[in-house]
Amino acid sequence: MSFEEGVALSFISGTLIAAGPIVFGVPFAPGWITPAYPIVIGVFATMGFYLPTGAEYQVETFQFMAAICIEFTILVAFLGMTGLSEKIVNNIPNALKSGIILGAAVAAFYQVFFKEFDAKYMDQPIAMTIAIVLCILTTFSDPFKKLASKNVFFQKISSLGQKQRPDEPLKVDSNRFHLSIAVRNLIGLIFNPNFPTQGALWTGVHVVVAERWKKGPNEMPSIFDGLGSYYLMAIPFLYVTLPFITLMEPLMNIALNLTLVLTGFACAYVALAIPKTNAEMASALFISLLIAFTGEYVWLGLLIGIFLSIFVVGKQTSSNQS
Repeated sequence: MSFEEGVALSFISGTLIAAGPIVFGVPFAPGWITPAYPIVIGVFATMGFYLPTGAEYQVETFQFMAAICIEFTILVAFLGMTGLSEKIVNNIPNALKSGIILGAAVAAFYQVFFKEFDAKYMDQPIAMTIAIVLCILTTFSDPFKKLASKNVFFQKISSLGQKQRPDEPLKVDSNRFHLSIAVRNLIGLIFNPNFPTQGALWTGVHVVVAERWKKGPNEMPSIFDGLGSYYLMAIPFLYVTLPFITLMEPLMNIALNLTLVLTGFACAYVALAIPKTNAEMASALFISLLIAFTGEYVWLGLLIGIFLSIFVVGKQTSSNQS
Protein backbone atom coordinates (compact mmCIF):
# COMPACT_ATOMS: atom_id res chain seq x y z
CA MET A 1 0.00 0.00 0.00
CA SER A 2 1.05 3.60 -0.42
CA PHE A 3 2.14 5.89 2.40
CA GLU A 4 -1.12 7.85 2.11
CA GLU A 5 -3.17 4.65 2.38
CA GLY A 6 -1.18 3.67 5.44
CA VAL A 7 -1.90 7.04 7.07
CA ALA A 8 -5.62 6.64 6.34
CA LEU A 9 -5.72 3.20 7.94
CA SER A 10 -3.67 4.48 10.88
CA PHE A 11 -6.22 7.28 11.33
CA ILE A 12 -9.00 4.70 11.70
CA SER A 13 -6.87 2.61 14.05
CA GLY A 14 -5.90 5.65 16.15
CA THR A 15 -9.50 6.80 16.43
CA LEU A 16 -10.57 3.37 17.67
CA ILE A 17 -7.70 3.31 20.18
CA ALA A 18 -8.81 6.72 21.49
CA ALA A 19 -12.27 5.28 22.11
CA GLY A 20 -10.83 3.14 24.93
CA PRO A 21 -10.74 5.82 27.66
CA ILE A 22 -13.09 8.32 25.99
CA VAL A 23 -16.00 6.02 25.09
CA PHE A 24 -15.50 2.87 27.17
CA GLY A 25 -14.08 4.51 30.29
CA VAL A 26 -10.97 2.33 30.47
CA PRO A 27 -8.47 4.03 32.87
CA PHE A 28 -5.46 3.07 30.77
CA ALA A 29 -3.87 4.35 27.57
CA PRO A 30 -4.79 1.74 24.95
CA GLY A 31 -2.35 0.90 22.21
CA TRP A 32 -0.98 -1.91 20.12
CA ILE A 33 -0.63 -5.53 21.15
CA THR A 34 3.02 -4.95 20.32
CA PRO A 35 4.40 -8.38 21.31
CA ALA A 36 2.05 -9.97 18.76
CA TYR A 37 3.34 -7.87 15.89
CA PRO A 38 6.70 -9.57 15.23
CA ILE A 39 5.06 -12.99 15.51
CA VAL A 40 2.33 -12.00 13.03
CA ILE A 41 4.89 -10.54 10.60
CA GLY A 42 6.94 -13.73 10.94
CA VAL A 43 3.91 -15.85 10.09
CA PHE A 44 3.15 -13.66 7.07
CA ALA A 45 6.76 -13.89 5.87
CA THR A 46 6.71 -17.69 6.18
CA MET A 47 3.54 -17.85 4.08
CA GLY A 48 4.90 -15.44 1.48
CA PHE A 49 2.49 -12.62 2.35
CA TYR A 50 5.11 -10.12 3.47
CA LEU A 51 8.31 -8.81 1.91
CA PRO A 52 10.85 -6.91 4.09
CA THR A 53 11.98 -4.61 1.25
CA GLY A 54 8.88 -2.45 1.47
CA ALA A 55 5.16 -2.34 2.09
CA GLU A 56 4.44 -4.93 -0.60
CA TYR A 57 1.40 -6.69 0.76
CA GLN A 58 -0.80 -9.03 -1.20
CA VAL A 59 -4.58 -9.17 -1.12
CA GLU A 60 -4.27 -12.47 0.74
CA THR A 61 -2.47 -10.61 3.53
CA PHE A 62 -5.60 -8.63 4.39
CA GLN A 63 -7.80 -11.69 4.04
CA PHE A 64 -5.58 -13.65 6.38
CA MET A 65 -5.40 -10.77 8.86
CA ALA A 66 -9.20 -10.41 8.73
CA ALA A 67 -9.57 -14.09 9.62
CA ILE A 68 -7.18 -13.69 12.57
CA CYS A 69 -9.02 -10.51 13.62
CA ILE A 70 -12.37 -12.34 13.64
CA GLU A 71 -10.95 -15.13 15.78
CA PHE A 72 -9.31 -12.66 18.16
CA THR A 73 -12.50 -10.59 18.47
CA ILE A 74 -14.58 -13.67 19.31
CA LEU A 75 -12.00 -14.85 21.86
CA VAL A 76 -11.70 -11.49 23.63
CA ALA A 77 -15.48 -10.97 23.63
CA PHE A 78 -15.93 -14.44 25.15
CA LEU A 79 -13.41 -13.67 27.90
CA GLY A 80 -15.08 -10.33 28.60
CA MET A 81 -18.58 -11.73 28.80
CA THR A 82 -17.69 -14.77 30.90
CA GLY A 83 -15.08 -13.21 33.19
CA LEU A 84 -12.68 -16.11 32.60
CA SER A 85 -9.65 -14.01 31.67
CA GLU A 86 -8.11 -13.79 35.15
CA LYS A 87 -8.65 -17.49 35.84
CA ILE A 88 -7.04 -18.49 32.55
CA VAL A 89 -4.01 -16.21 32.98
CA ASN A 90 -3.47 -17.31 36.58
CA ASN A 91 -3.55 -21.00 35.62
CA ILE A 92 -1.18 -20.92 32.64
CA PRO A 93 2.03 -22.77 33.62
CA ASN A 94 5.06 -20.56 34.21
CA ALA A 95 7.11 -22.23 31.47
CA LEU A 96 4.40 -21.74 28.84
CA LYS A 97 3.64 -18.18 29.95
CA SER A 98 7.33 -17.24 29.93
CA GLY A 99 7.94 -19.00 26.60
CA ILE A 100 5.13 -17.14 24.84
CA ILE A 101 6.34 -13.73 26.05
CA LEU A 102 10.00 -14.56 25.39
CA GLY A 103 9.03 -15.78 21.91
CA ALA A 104 7.71 -12.30 21.15
CA ALA A 105 11.05 -10.84 22.28
CA VAL A 106 13.07 -13.24 20.11
CA ALA A 107 10.83 -12.59 17.10
CA ALA A 108 11.17 -8.82 17.57
CA PHE A 109 14.98 -8.91 17.78
CA TYR A 110 15.21 -11.31 14.82
CA GLN A 111 13.00 -9.04 12.71
CA VAL A 112 15.16 -5.95 13.38
CA PHE A 113 18.70 -7.32 13.52
CA PHE A 114 18.53 -10.23 11.05
CA LYS A 115 15.54 -10.49 8.73
CA GLU A 116 15.18 -6.79 7.85
CA PHE A 117 18.62 -5.59 8.91
CA ASP A 118 19.92 -4.73 5.42
CA ALA A 119 16.59 -3.46 4.09
CA LYS A 120 15.65 -1.17 6.97
CA TYR A 121 18.31 -0.83 9.65
CA MET A 122 21.19 -0.19 7.28
CA ASP A 123 19.06 2.29 5.32
CA GLN A 124 19.46 4.73 8.26
CA PRO A 125 22.16 3.10 10.42
CA ILE A 126 23.38 6.15 12.37
CA ALA A 127 19.93 7.56 13.21
CA MET A 128 18.62 4.07 13.98
CA THR A 129 21.51 3.26 16.32
CA ILE A 130 21.32 6.59 18.18
CA ALA A 131 17.55 6.26 18.64
CA ILE A 132 17.77 2.69 19.93
CA VAL A 133 20.67 3.41 22.30
CA LEU A 134 18.99 6.49 23.79
CA CYS A 135 15.66 4.76 24.30
CA ILE A 136 17.21 1.66 25.86
CA LEU A 137 19.34 3.74 28.24
CA THR A 138 16.49 6.01 29.36
CA THR A 139 13.99 3.16 29.65
CA PHE A 140 15.88 0.14 30.97
CA SER A 141 19.27 1.28 32.31
CA ASP A 142 19.63 0.94 36.09
CA PRO A 143 22.73 3.22 36.18
CA PHE A 144 20.74 5.89 34.34
CA LYS A 145 17.88 5.58 36.83
CA LYS A 146 20.33 6.02 39.72
CA LEU A 147 21.79 9.08 37.98
CA ALA A 148 18.29 10.48 37.38
CA SER A 149 17.41 10.14 41.05
CA LYS A 150 20.24 12.58 41.89
CA ASN A 151 20.12 14.95 38.91
CA VAL A 152 17.19 17.24 38.06
CA PHE A 153 17.99 17.31 34.33
CA PHE A 154 18.03 13.54 33.93
CA GLN A 155 15.05 13.37 36.26
CA LYS A 156 13.01 15.36 33.76
CA ILE A 157 14.14 13.15 30.90
CA SER A 158 13.18 9.93 32.64
CA SER A 159 10.10 11.31 34.46
CA LEU A 160 11.43 10.01 37.77
CA GLY A 161 11.37 11.43 41.27
CA GLN A 162 7.93 13.04 41.25
CA LYS A 163 5.88 13.27 44.37
CA GLN A 164 2.93 10.89 44.40
CA ARG A 165 -0.65 12.09 44.77
CA PRO A 166 -3.49 10.61 46.81
CA ASP A 167 -5.12 7.84 44.83
CA GLU A 168 -8.00 8.79 42.55
CA PRO A 169 -10.66 6.10 42.87
CA LEU A 170 -10.54 4.16 39.60
CA LYS A 171 -12.72 1.22 38.69
CA VAL A 172 -10.47 -1.47 37.25
CA ASP A 173 -12.66 -3.99 35.44
CA SER A 174 -10.89 -6.60 33.33
CA ASN A 175 -14.16 -7.62 31.71
CA ARG A 176 -14.67 -4.07 30.48
CA PHE A 177 -11.13 -4.07 29.07
CA HIS A 178 -11.82 -7.20 27.06
CA LEU A 179 -15.19 -5.97 25.78
CA SER A 180 -13.60 -2.66 24.79
CA ILE A 181 -10.91 -4.48 22.81
CA ALA A 182 -13.54 -6.75 21.22
CA VAL A 183 -15.75 -3.87 20.07
CA ARG A 184 -12.79 -1.88 18.73
CA ASN A 185 -11.53 -4.90 16.79
CA LEU A 186 -15.02 -5.63 15.47
CA ILE A 187 -15.34 -2.11 14.07
CA GLY A 188 -11.75 -2.15 12.83
CA LEU A 189 -12.45 -5.43 11.05
CA ILE A 190 -14.63 -3.55 8.57
CA PHE A 191 -11.99 -0.97 7.61
CA ASN A 192 -8.62 -2.06 8.97
CA PRO A 193 -8.38 -5.74 9.95
CA ASN A 194 -5.16 -5.48 11.93
CA PHE A 195 -5.77 -6.82 15.43
CA PRO A 196 -2.29 -6.06 16.91
CA THR A 197 -3.18 -2.34 16.66
CA GLN A 198 -6.12 -2.68 19.05
CA GLY A 199 -4.73 -3.74 22.42
CA ALA A 200 -5.18 -2.93 26.08
CA LEU A 201 -2.19 -0.75 26.99
CA TRP A 202 0.25 1.67 25.34
CA THR A 203 2.88 1.52 28.05
CA GLY A 204 4.92 4.56 27.00
CA VAL A 205 1.94 6.89 26.80
CA HIS A 206 0.38 5.58 29.99
CA VAL A 207 3.61 6.11 31.94
CA VAL A 208 3.88 9.72 30.71
CA VAL A 209 0.26 10.48 31.63
CA ALA A 210 0.43 8.63 34.95
CA GLU A 211 3.64 10.38 36.02
CA ARG A 212 1.98 13.78 35.65
CA TRP A 213 -1.25 12.50 37.20
CA LYS A 214 0.74 11.50 40.31
CA LYS A 215 1.62 15.15 40.93
CA GLY A 216 -1.91 15.84 42.14
CA PRO A 217 -5.23 17.35 41.05
CA ASN A 218 -3.68 20.75 40.41
CA GLU A 219 -1.67 19.23 37.58
CA MET A 220 -4.33 16.78 36.37
CA PRO A 221 -7.77 16.55 38.05
CA SER A 222 -8.39 13.06 36.66
CA ILE A 223 -6.36 10.53 34.74
CA PHE A 224 -9.09 10.59 32.09
CA ASP A 225 -8.28 14.29 31.47
CA GLY A 226 -4.73 13.35 30.57
CA LEU A 227 -5.69 10.36 28.45
CA GLY A 228 -8.41 12.27 26.62
CA SER A 229 -6.14 15.25 25.95
CA TYR A 230 -3.37 13.04 24.59
CA TYR A 231 -5.54 11.16 22.11
CA LEU A 232 -7.72 14.10 21.05
CA MET A 233 -4.66 16.27 20.40
CA ALA A 234 -2.76 13.49 18.63
CA ILE A 235 -5.46 12.77 16.03
CA PRO A 236 -5.31 16.13 14.16
CA PHE A 237 -1.51 16.36 14.30
CA LEU A 238 -0.68 12.77 13.37
CA TYR A 239 -3.25 12.24 10.61
CA VAL A 240 -4.57 15.56 9.31
CA THR A 241 -1.73 18.12 9.48
CA LEU A 242 0.10 17.50 6.18
CA PRO A 243 3.43 19.24 7.03
CA PHE A 244 3.75 17.18 10.20
CA ILE A 245 2.88 13.96 8.38
CA THR A 246 5.43 14.75 5.65
CA LEU A 247 8.06 15.49 8.31
CA MET A 248 7.43 12.15 10.02
CA GLU A 249 7.51 10.00 6.87
CA PRO A 250 11.31 9.44 6.86
CA LEU A 251 11.12 8.39 10.51
CA MET A 252 8.62 5.57 9.97
CA ASN A 253 11.23 2.80 9.71
CA ILE A 254 13.01 4.15 12.77
CA ALA A 255 9.76 4.26 14.72
CA LEU A 256 8.83 0.68 13.78
CA ASN A 257 12.27 -0.75 14.57
CA LEU A 258 12.40 1.23 17.81
CA THR A 259 9.00 -0.15 18.79
CA LEU A 260 10.14 -3.70 18.08
CA VAL A 261 13.42 -3.34 19.99
CA LEU A 262 11.76 -1.80 23.05
CA THR A 263 9.10 -4.49 22.87
CA GLY A 264 11.82 -7.13 22.78
CA PHE A 265 13.52 -5.69 25.86
CA ALA A 266 10.26 -5.29 27.76
CA CYS A 267 9.08 -8.81 26.91
CA ALA A 268 12.45 -10.29 27.86
CA TYR A 269 12.37 -8.42 31.19
CA VAL A 270 8.97 -9.86 32.01
CA ALA A 271 9.50 -13.34 30.58
CA LEU A 272 12.84 -14.07 32.27
CA ALA A 273 11.44 -13.13 35.67
CA ILE A 274 8.63 -15.71 35.49
CA PRO A 275 10.44 -19.11 35.64
CA LYS A 276 11.32 -20.28 39.15
CA THR A 277 13.13 -23.54 38.38
CA ASN A 278 15.78 -24.71 35.93
CA ALA A 279 13.25 -26.92 34.16
CA GLU A 280 10.93 -23.95 33.67
CA MET A 281 13.77 -21.81 32.32
CA ALA A 282 14.93 -24.43 29.81
CA SER A 283 11.38 -25.20 28.69
CA ALA A 284 10.57 -21.49 28.32
CA LEU A 285 13.61 -20.96 26.08
CA PHE A 286 12.68 -23.92 23.87
CA ILE A 287 9.05 -22.76 23.64
CA SER A 288 10.13 -19.23 22.75
CA LEU A 289 12.25 -20.45 19.82
CA LEU A 290 9.39 -22.58 18.51
CA ILE A 291 6.96 -19.66 18.72
CA ALA A 292 9.38 -17.22 17.09
CA PHE A 293 10.46 -19.40 14.16
CA THR A 294 7.70 -21.91 13.34
CA GLY A 295 5.69 -19.36 11.36
CA GLU A 296 2.23 -20.64 10.44
CA TYR A 297 2.86 -23.67 12.66
CA VAL A 298 3.10 -21.56 15.80
CA TRP A 299 0.24 -23.64 17.22
CA LEU A 300 2.64 -26.59 17.26
CA GLY A 301 4.94 -24.60 19.54
CA LEU A 302 2.05 -24.04 21.93
CA LEU A 303 1.20 -27.75 21.98
CA ILE A 304 4.82 -28.66 22.66
CA GLY A 305 4.85 -26.00 25.38
CA ILE A 306 1.86 -27.62 27.06
CA PHE A 307 3.57 -31.03 26.78
CA LEU A 308 6.77 -29.68 28.37
CA SER A 309 4.81 -27.97 31.14
CA ILE A 310 3.10 -31.23 32.06
CA PHE A 311 5.80 -33.85 31.55
CA VAL A 312 9.07 -31.93 32.04
CA VAL A 313 8.23 -29.19 34.53
CA GLY A 314 5.41 -31.02 36.29
CA LYS A 315 3.32 -29.61 39.09
CA GLN A 316 4.72 -26.36 40.43
CA THR A 317 6.01 -26.30 43.98
CA SER A 318 7.34 -23.63 46.29
CA SER A 319 10.90 -24.79 45.61
CA ASN A 320 13.00 -22.47 43.47
CA GLN A 321 15.48 -25.14 42.43
CA SER A 322 14.78 -28.12 40.23
